[in-house]
Amino acid sequence: MIDDNFNKGPRAFFDAVPMPMRPLIAIMIRKNVRRTLWGQGFGRQSREDMLRLAVKDIDGVADFLGDKQWLMANEPSSADAAVWASLASASAPYFETPLREAIGRHANLVAYRERGLKRWFPDFGEKG
Repeated sequence: MIDDNFNKGPRAFFDAVPMPMRPLIAIMIRKNVRRTLWGQGFGRQSREDMLRLAVKDIDGVADFLGDKQWLMANEPSSADAAVWASLASASAPYFETPLREAIGRHANLVAYRERGLKRWFPDFGEKG
């Protein structure tokens, strides 16, 4: 819901919508996302509290992962699919977010992100 980050990438999701409707559809979708976040409770928090809670979660994942390769076993599980996707998106260098910095403070999370990237998107580095 950060305008600068929305304008850097997600706004392009609406490029296929005809121009007269494009801004209206983008506004409507963002309003729905905001409403969903409010309904889940997270959107009722101040920006500072959201950040504090997210950093606490990041620290907890780092602690739980420890020196393991994957969260639950020697091979990735559905938990890894969910957690890895969240960490990978939050640490994308393209967007400005303090969460990227919080993840970067944990060498095990950085290694976990890279492990997942190599496993699930092995040619990503070659195309990017």
